[in-house]
Amino acid sequence: MTDDPPGPDRPHVERRPGSAAGASEAVRGTARSMPSGHTDRPAGRRSGGQRALIALGAVLSVIVLVIAVTVGYFNWRLGQINRIDLGLSSAPTGKPENYLVVGSDSRAGITANSPDAGAFLNDQAYKNNPNGSGQRSDTIMVLRVDPTTRTARLLSFPRDLYVPISGKNRSDKINAAFGIGVPTLIATIQDNFGITINHYLEVDFVGFQKLVDAMGGVTLYFDKPMWDSHTGLDISTVGCHQLDGVQALAFARSRYLWYNTLGRDSVDTSSLRYLSTSQMHANGWQQDGTSDLGRISRQQLLIRTAIPQAERAAFRSPTTLDGIMRSVVSSVTVDSGLSTTKLIALANQFRHFGSQDLTTSSYPGIPEESPTAGSILRPDVVAAKPIMAAFLGETDTNPEAQVSIRVLNASGVDHQAANVAGALQRVGFSIDKTGDAAAQGIGPQEKTQIRYAPANEAAAVLVARHLSGPVELVPVAGSTAPYVEVVTGKSFTTVSTVVRDLAPGEQPPTTTGGA
Repeated sequence: MTDDPPGPDRPHVERRPGSAAGASEAVRGTARSMPSGHTDRPAGRRSGGQRALIALGAVLSVIVLVIAVTVGYFNWRLGQINRIDLGLSSAPTGKPENYLVVGSDSRAGITANSPDAGAFLNDQAYKNNPNGSGQRSDTIMVLRVDPTTRTARLLSFPRDLYVPISGKNRSDKINAAFGIGVPTLIATIQDNFGITINHYLEVDFVGFQKLVDAMGGVTLYFDKPMWDSHTGLDISTVGCHQLDGVQALAFARSRYLWYNTLGRDSVDTSSLRYLSTSQMHANGWQQDGTSDLGRISRQQLLIRTAIPQAERAAFRSPTTLDGIMRSVVSSVTVDSGLSTTKLIALANQFRHFGSQDLTTSSYPGIPEESPTAGSILRPDVVAAKPIMAAFLGETDTNPEAQVSIRVLNASGVDHQAANVAGALQRVGFSIDKTGDAAAQGIGPQEKTQIRYAPANEAAAVLVARHLSGPVELVPVAGSTAPYVEVVTGKSFTTVSTVVRDLAPGEQPPTTTGGA
């Protein structure tokens, strides 16, 4: 697939390990949600942005199904969802269930008159094979729903993850399995990762757009103007933006993202597509070279933001809820075991599900080059162990997995928060979000600080022992935040998988002994 932008030269895309939840500091510009009250063929390469948008659409579809009102009219609506027989095994009653969530890049329903149609129909792979475009996917996730705790975990499998393809005497990127067929993809996941798939859900581009529009849009705050020549993303002003289906899709699909660094509240974006790369830089625009890392961050931000907004929209009025349900049933495919009765049961169990009840992670991989498959990711089984424990029903004894971290960059080093977050995640920590320290009113720091609520001192010390130092532990009086905040300073060096003893000057103020 070629999706070079028509304007500036194609940017160099760096491969960076790890992922970070929340706003993407990796692009040095932050889009964030408003507080509550504000409103046998190899798979073709797809843009990571497509994976992001499909992921969001799929997850939103699940959430909307969960919050649907269980009255007769909606029983009928849910009964209209397309179902396929996959022979999946059921989980025992009351036990967690695993949903395989897949995004199809089908352009069905997108015409030349559709808004930003060029972002889809000018795709070279689509032009070469328009009738087969619905048989590819680069979004492959497992959603584990626990009815007892009323929580959910979302595990993303990178499209470049290189694994044995079930039923075939070869290995390939995991998204190639979907090109063969859904049963092959399910078998590949079950055989390679030991995760039993109980249900299947698939959504497409058009479904995503319709869903966001039916919700009334998704509200995000942008602290910098952002623009993408390929997807059509156009955020020319700083502030809160109500993204409709087209712009929400463009934000999630963005691969050639530019952000403005001049500190202005408003910029003119009308002529950007005619500028060269050097001219873009001269006008204060910089490229996001973080590839999947930045897109994963934006994806997670959208998911967490859209969940409460979808719930509020669904119960705003019968007409709004009907529109949401129409968008879901017209664009979603599920397995035959996900009956209307099952969906109603989910609705009752997850009536008040919120973004705080969703934990997101990505299967870690080691970048390599394959003579047959090009750039690949070898599964990092060791780093994945604490992540997989929850999906395999194992008791997680890794203390790092119990700690949630926010990483803020106060060092002045580009992309440091995103890189540190990725390293901490590989150790086993859960990443809540990343960002620029300046946006939180924190000035440049020489020494890395670890800020925490007094009740989270043990967690803060554990984080500190994984940093090479020097670090300063800073309890925040009165704080009840459930996360530990790492503010990287100029002296920051590395994250270690092995814990160290803290130096005397690194002890938390409330202790005097060694760690």
